[in-house]
Amino acid sequence: LVGGAVTAGTVNPIVVLGNTVFEGNHSDGSGGAIYTSGSLIVKGATFRGNYSEASGGAIYFHNSKDSTWEPRDAEFTDCTFEGNSAGLGGAIVFSRTNGADENSEGIMATIKDCKFITNQAVRTESSEGLGGALYITQKAELAVSGCEFTENSSSYGGGAVSVHNEAKLDMSDCT
Repeated sequence: LVGGAVTAGTVNPIVVLGNTVFEGNHSDGSGGAIYTSGSLIVKGATFRGNYSEASGGAIYFHNSKDSTWEPRDAEFTDCTFEGNSAGLGGAIVFSRTNGADENSEGIMATIKDCKFITNQAVRTESSEGLGGALYITQKAELAVSGCEFTENSSSYGGGAVSVHNEAKLDMSDCT
């Protein structure tokens, strides 16, 4: 099972605005609170204490095998991610599912003025424990600005952020 609170496909954009709180959600697969392969806009939301057995303690965002492999956009502004955990990406995973065409685009995402506090990536039987707050892979492109990363941790690497497999990360004005 994926998406402890919300699961959406490629044609189903998700928009979360205002004082929305996702707390204590769980997924046996990926995306403790949200699992999506469609566009995602999140402003002013809080993700607290969500857990995924695999990837994306709060959110798992990717291009799926059923999609057209076009880039998907994600935007996060003024959000708080606190105490979320997973094997990969304690708070968020940005990925393109394996098996995509070599020339296909990845994910374009922006994170602005968000707080990542005490998120964890923990080693499990199926995951290495990478990216305490963020795990970015498979040609995902992520711009992060004005964010705070506080006491995030991982079992293996990237206490705050872990970047892999042709992914690109541009960070500015973060602490």
